[in-house]
Amino acid sequence: MTLPSTTPGKAWDERNAVEIRRYASAGDIDHTCSGAYEFVVPGCSGGRLDITALYIPKASRTLIVSFHGSLQRSKFTLPRFEWRNTIAPFDAAQLFVADSSLHINRAMALAWYIGNSEQDFSSDVADLIKDIAAAAGYDRILLTGSSGGGFAALAISRQIDGSAAVCFSPQTRVGDYVNSVVSTFYRACFPGMGGYAAVERAHRSRFDLRHLYAATPDNNFVRFVQNTRDTDHYSKHYAPFATMRGVDPAVGGLDASGRIEFVPLALQAGHVPPPRGRFRQHLQAAHAAFFGSDLNSLDAGDSRTAGSRRSESTPTHEARRGPAIEPGPVTDSDHPANASIERQVWQTTRRILVRGFHFAKKLRKRLRCLVRSFATSWRRM
Repeated sequence: MTLPSTTPGKAWDERNAVEIRRYASAGDIDHTCSGAYEFVVPGCSGGRLDITALYIPKASRTLIVSFHGSLQRSKFTLPRFEWRNTIAPFDAAQLFVADSSLHINRAMALAWYIGNSEQDFSSDVADLIKDIAAAAGYDRILLTGSSGGGFAALAISRQIDGSAAVCFSPQTRVGDYVNSVVSTFYRACFPGMGGYAAVERAHRSRFDLRHLYAATPDNNFVRFVQNTRDTDHYSKHYAPFATMRGVDPAVGGLDASGRIEFVPLALQAGHVPPPRGRFRQHLQAAHAAFFGSDLNSLDAGDSRTAGSRRSESTPTHEARRGPAIEPGPVTDSDHPANASIERQVWQTTRRILVRGFHFAKKLRKRLRCLVRSFATSWRRM
């Protein structure tokens, strides 16, 4: 059981407006539902961290899986389902997976879906995705995320043959990220192991994706999109990964395997998520390049009728609704940084307007003084 339980005895996620279902195993998951719902299922390893996800089944060969990045824990409540609105328009089934590793310690902002010393959480998620794909007939699996979510997409895609990862400015080695975040994570999840170096030596493939991609067969596809104006991630994460694959980081392009593509792209300065339009464009480009089909309008022969995948007797939300709870954030569901950027723009605009108003008042007062002075001088003439 997840510690603490994400949905103790409840059946409705008020913030995400979806029903919550608890399943004993992945084999019980409903693939015929006509709408979105949230489920909690144990990992196949039997570890204490359950997997919580929001699932939207669809009559499609494509399943898009989204992972979230770092969270401001004082602002966002678990579970977090990121990029939901951005991915919504696509003609594909969608699965938004929350990182249950964060339940281990409230001080953690990021856990990279790694789990802890007792449970390889990313492997449990990979097994869940494979089970869902096999049961529902999804043979095109597209995993995506930004920053820490991109790390998860890279790590989990490597465990699913034929899948594709589309990642945006991800970390590629945990130890090269912010020291305070890394320290909080490994001390909480891998206690008593004598420091980060010892933890990484014991679990290198889980912490260092450059090592993982060098030591394992090229059985998946990757579109690695890097913001070149995010200088820290460019130099510490993107460039070493590209160089390891024999690609010039500044130029980008496909590696020798033809399966991993590097896309350097100048976006907003700093470590920020991509705009929605860019995010969608790269998902579409990866889908077309790796699966040979357009993401928005799959060929008629590639899709099945909705009736073959959906139950006509699926109850409405009102009929299914259970006790109201608020286990997660209001799911806009884009990266938290987007809201921060909007606030910064508004605050800057407000400051400019206020200063302009005060300047206008001072200018008006000065003009009145000048007019009076001129009038007095005119009378004396």
